[in-house]
Amino acid sequence: MASAVVTAWVAAVALTGCGGDGNDGPAADQRVLTTDAVRKDLQAALKAGGFGQPSYVDAQSELMRRRPCQVMGRLRTHTAPDRKAAERAVAELEKRGWQATEPMADRSGVGWALDHDAGWTLSFLSGVASEDGVGAVLQGEEQDGEGAFKGLSFLGFGKKCGQAGATASP
Repeated sequence: MASAVVTAWVAAVALTGCGGDGNDGPAADQRVLTTDAVRKDLQAALKAGGFGQPSYVDAQSELMRRRPCQVMGRLRTHTAPDRKAAERAVAELEKRGWQATEPMADRSGVGWALDHDAGWTLSFLSGVASEDGVGAVLQGEEQDGEGAFKGLSFLGFGKKCGQAGATASP
């Protein structure tokens, strides 16, 4: 995750935001995705991969208040996550309506970009990154001084920010 994968994710974060006209009326075959629904999809995916509960960036943080249609978090593991377990998590997201791209991998990890017809994009990363690399994305998260982050990190953002997409989550 430290090189190409994290660089791609940081670039995606910098280029995204909540735009749109505030009208989140979905087509008849789309489900409305709120931040809570995205978190539920992520939690089901992590469970399918055999992972624990993630920590999320606080919905009341400055970063999240500026872009309310985001879900950002991570799950620290003691060793680099097993790729097969991460693939099971991505497969669960696909069952829930997310379309994944081919994984981007390097020696430090693997990452997927996923899109949902309801107007959301999700970056899902698994591997090892420097604390600086993760800290650049997860501003405000406490650093534990271990020197490297091992685990999963993710960022989901809604392309339209109507009321349905901007619900705050604990």
